[in-house]
Amino acid sequence: MPYSLKEINNDLNSLIIFKNLKYSPAFQALMKLNGEYNVIKSYSEFISSIISNNLNFTEYVKELVFTDENIYTSLICAKKDVCFLKEQLDLELKKLYKISTLEKNDFSADVINNFKIFPTFSEDFTSEYYERIKDISKTGFGIFANNYVFHVDNNGELKATESYNIRKLKNIYSYDRERQKVIENTKALVEGKPCCNVLLYGDAGTGKSSSIKAISSEFFSEGLRLIEIDTSQVTAISNIVSKLANNPLKFIIFIDDITFSAEDPNFCALKTIIDGNSKGLPSNVSIYATSNHRHLIKETIADREGDVVNANDNIQDIMGLCARFGLCITFTKPDRYRFAEIVTSLADEKGLEYDKDSLLIKAEAYAIRNGGRTPRCADQFIDLVYSGIEKI
Repeated sequence: MPYSLKEINNDLNSLIIFKNLKYSPAFQALMKLNGEYNVIKSYSEFISSIISNNLNFTEYVKELVFTDENIYTSLICAKKDVCFLKEQLDLELKKLYKISTLEKNDFSADVINNFKIFPTFSEDFTSEYYERIKDISKTGFGIFANNYVFHVDNNGELKATESYNIRKLKNIYSYDRERQKVIENTKALVEGKPCCNVLLYGDAGTGKSSSIKAISSEFFSEGLRLIEIDTSQVTAISNIVSKLANNPLKFIIFIDDITFSAEDPNFCALKTIIDGNSKGLPSNVSIYATSNHRHLIKETIADREGDVVNANDNIQDIMGLCARFGLCITFTKPDRYRFAEIVTSLADEKGLEYDKDSLLIKAEAYAIRNGGRTPRCADQFIDLVYSGIEKI
């Protein structure tokens, strides 16, 4: 029996747990089809909103359901009883699945005669939703369900980072010993065990940031998410972590290339945040940072001037922040042999055919012209070889 548009409107308007779903573009267009609105235009908007997400309608509804942040997920995160919502949840999931199985013949003749597209696929996602809820500490919900990397906008709100390029851990060569402790610390975070805030410091271009991003991505399926913030946004961390404290997922707040001036208010703010006081970090959040400066601050001669007591206080403050990172690891520029290993590994990854001696001579010359041996330099050189710009 056809599913009338009036029934669809009634079902969408009766949602309580998933009440926000009716404001999605496809549902809004679908609800207009039941009114005086132009039928052809409404159907066009309806189909466009589905295919623009590269989904059929069933998958579109499923995606909305799985990523919805609602009263049910909020209560679960707060470890409150949700039994009283079970029947309502069952009812709403059945309604949403029924809507997702619409066929073109359920629409008017105007629609059927003017459109050839109606992507649909009948798959009952109800049981899968319950499985995800049971494993919510790994699957997540809301914006955290399908996204891995996040950033903080100008209003201090978390937003998914849609475009990012993260190298796989297996494709980052050398520095295995340095990364291993970070991997073990990250595993402890994911498993809910005591872990440390992490600082990777050392020479520029040695893969500090790439290592953190790659290690974090390895644990996505285990419930880990990465939040990137700028040094200038440090004061927003307290507000961010207060929203994450009850979330069943685990989070790394990543501050790349962190360096403060002596008078920067973010310097004191970060010290306070990671001090472990009442406004510090919850157990599901760790801060990972990178810096080219051992003590994270640009110390000047003026910091050492004045009386002995004040000068000593300045130095202690500067060193104190670094000490608050329980795990500090140094990344230094590779020697000739490690650099050669990185260059040849990258060349093999690209599938290049090369004479090893010629390749390494050219790589060394390129490094001399471009600031010295680093993994970044090796990566740039191999890209140029692969593109035919550098000849070997």
